[in-house]
Amino acid sequence: SRVFKIHPNTTYVGRDAKAGIGKQYFFIDGVGIDRDHCTIHNQNGIVTLTPRGEIWLNGKLVSTPFVLQHGSMICFGRNSTFRYCDPQFVHKTAMKTSNIIPTKPQIHGDKPTIHSSLSTLPMSGIKKSNH
Repeated sequence: SRVFKIHPNTTYVGRDAKAGIGKQYFFIDGVGIDRDHCTIHNQNGIVTLTPRGEIWLNGKLVSTPFVLQHGSMICFGRNSTFRYCDPQFVHKTAMKTSNIIPTKPQIHGDKPTIHSSLSTLPMSGIKKSNH
C-alpha cells in the first residue's frame, strides 16, 4: 500500500517518471494511466483534481475538475484506486491520527498510518508488471 501526501500547490500525476523531476509528482504505472494523467491542486486545504486522462470518482467517469471530499474513492485509469483522507475532517471527528485502511487485500501487509496534517491518497491497487 502506498500513501501519497498532497502538499500545497500543484502535484502532477502520471506514468512518466522523467516528467516528475523537479516537481511534486505521483508516479503511477497502471493500466490506462497516461504520461500526464491529471493534476491535483491543494490551495488552503481545498484539494481540486483536474483530469487529463481517465479518472473515476466513486465509480463515475469524470472529465471536469472536482473538489475532493473526505472518503472519496478515486480510480486513476483502470485499476489504480485510492481513498482520499482529509485530515481536517478526521480531526473534527476527534481522532488524533488517521488510519488508512486499504480497500483491497495487500500483498505486503503494511498498513500505513498518517500522522501529518497533509491530505493523503493511499493506493490500494495491486502492482502488476506488464512484461
